[in-house]
Amino acid sequence: MKTYILYFLLLPCTLTQSQPFPDPVKLSTGQGIQGTLDPIWQISDWYSSPPNPMTITYGPALISNNCAPGAWVDPTKLPAPINNGNWISAPGFSCATDTAAGYIVYRLTLNLPASCSGNSITNPGIYKLNFSGYVDNAIEDVFVNGTSKGLSGGSYSAGSQVNVFLDGPWIPGVNYIDVIVYNITPWSGPNPYGLLFVADMDTPYTVCKSCIFPADSIPNVFTPNGDGVNDKFYIPGDGITELTCKIFDRWGLKIYEYGSRKEFWNGQSTTGDAISDGTYYYMISAICDEEKKSIRGFVHLMR
Repeated sequence: MKTYILYFLLLPCTLTQSQPFPDPVKLSTGQGIQGTLDPIWQISDWYSSPPNPMTITYGPALISNNCAPGAWVDPTKLPAPINNGNWISAPGFSCATDTAAGYIVYRLTLNLPASCSGNSITNPGIYKLNFSGYVDNAIEDVFVNGTSKGLSGGSYSAGSQVNVFLDGPWIPGVNYIDVIVYNITPWSGPNPYGLLFVADMDTPYTVCKSCIFPADSIPNVFTPNGDGVNDKFYIPGDGITELTCKIFDRWGLKIYEYGSRKEFWNGQSTTGDAISDGTYYYMISAICDEEKKSIRGFVHLMR
């Protein structure tokens, strides 16, 4: 008997905007009564080889908890809050007689706002989903909007969950998460299958990342010659509430310092004298999303 089970944990993004991020609790499979249709999840037909999840059709999924007692992970015995969900399969599925085998796809549709704390949803790492799940026989792959994430494996026994992390690629509006699972041909007897996705609200993980403090985006050359192009050495980023930048020469003498997100270095010393061409070193300290950040590096001044 082969069974597909996955439960995924998702976490909320608290935002004050017209379109909020989806409530993770309401993304769990089986938000209803045994034998009824799942309100948000869909399921495909069976395929002999892994299909393209963006070109196939999907139908409703059925809440079906009681097919493999003792083999399937029992959602009622999972610790709170990850017991918020039920198994799903396809309508017409029979625990006693089904012998389906091959590849089948489970689809979750998300409607995402265009930004998170002012940052575009298309930027990698802005919106994150952290999942844990069970599967029988194995996950073949997980797709986000048709892009393979190269995630596979897993098992169905209690305590053998697989962890899946997704950070896009997302787009504003409708997004698709597709999980392809594989069911081997049974040696004998029935071959039931099912999927379990469960939101976990206790994991200390933020799906909406408002702090953007990229070290690789800090300029390494600037030309303060007054032509209006690249005249300022500044620190890019978002969600930064406090920032201090100190500039040192090659002998370690501090020649400039500023302490505001809106300030910058214009190539002068603290006394207003123009600094000569050369390589200078910086130390940056910041508070971003209530976390302390620090970066050290160098910048070439060329007039």
